[in-house]
Amino acid sequence: MTGKPRAPRSAGRAPSGPKLSRLASRGEGRPNSRPGGLEISNQQRSVRVTRDEIRRIVRAVLEAERVERATISVTLTDNATVRRVNREFLRHDYDTDVLSFLFESPRVAAREKTAGAARRGHGRHIDGEVLVSAEMAAERAGQFGWSGRDELTLYLIHGLLHLCGYDDQTPPERRVMRGRERTILADLGIGTARGIGSGGRVGRCALAKNGTRS
Repeated sequence: MTGKPRAPRSAGRAPSGPKLSRLASRGEGRPNSRPGGLEISNQQRSVRVTRDEIRRIVRAVLEAERVERATISVTLTDNATVRRVNREFLRHDYDTDVLSFLFESPRVAAREKTAGAARRGHGRHIDGEVLVSAEMAAERAGQFGWSGRDELTLYLIHGLLHLCGYDDQTPPERRVMRGRERTILADLGIGTARGIGSGGRVGRCALAKNGTRS
């Protein structure tokens, strides 16, 4: 979700003030990478995933979208925490799988003319945050025929695509976003799970949005 948290794939403009990752009691600093910085806070035990794997997913999305520079915070947590943030920041009192908050996203580089669909993150400097429920990923993965780690990967990709400027509030926009999700999953060597099609199970999300599945 870009500048918005998603509701079971949904989103909304984030309020001003401290970033949500300052919710996290543990963080990882901001290593130098192609993104301007990446902060990871892993507060969950539902899905076994390393920080290197999270970095790989973030970089895959930013490179696929041709983002010029990014400062990203990723927090992996549980259902209760995501619901609390959804309620306190977005006034949505329901569970969701991922929330995205976009704080800033100026385009500082001209888009190149490339074949195929335009990359909405192209040339942007993104400052944003993604909050993922690993607990929900573990609970729902079996319904879609893959692992909790793959389900969590989908949530994170979805949230990052919102930061890049994608939305899924209308059927045409959902089709575009689902297509980008499939492409990036393939780039990461992950086969497409059942349910990620032209419509999609990655639900009610938008900027400052929450949620991947409808």
